[in-house]
Amino acid sequence: MANQDKVELRVDITPELASRIDAMLMVDGLKARADYVVPILEKALNYELHRATVLLRCAGINPLASGDAGKVAE
Repeated sequence: MANQDKVELRVDITPELASRIDAMLMVDGLKARADYVVPILEKALNYELHRATVLLRCAGINPLASGDAGKVAE
């Protein structure tokens, strides 16, 4: 998967949600649902990764360190 430029993400959503997304496409002048949804997914993932990093650092773990350097001293 990492060697590809793009991969497909398929999900089933309700017709009501699809309608709401389509309405936002019209408001924002976008052409595809992905143009609306992908930036939202990216923002949510970046937020969650930041939260996880902060949580680990508060626990005394450096998530960016490799090997034993990132572990809490016992």
